[in-house]
Amino acid sequence: MSSAMRGETPEAHLKMLQLARRHFGTGGVQRLRFTLPPVIFSCLGLAREVVGAATAAAAGGGGAGAVVGGAGVSVKKLFQFLHQTVQVCACVG
Repeated sequence: MSSAMRGETPEAHLKMLQLARRHFGTGGVQRLRFTLPPVIFSCLGLAREVVGAATAAAAGGGGAGAVVGGAGVSVKKLFQFLHQTVQVCACVG
């Protein structure tokens, strides 16, 4: 189900993933085993999208930063979220 979530902007997508992880965390160990991996892969797809957009912006003369949009989602923020989620997933193991 979490693979069907998609935000209109990268920032909205990340907020949805954060909310999903928080909500799934209240379901217990049995739920985490099956719900966190799709959240992780969705975040990896978002990271690929953000890097692609930043690369396109840099190639088009828009600067060399890895942030998309005004408020922006940085690759660092995405990988911090991924690290925290993978740590929880590893503890559930």
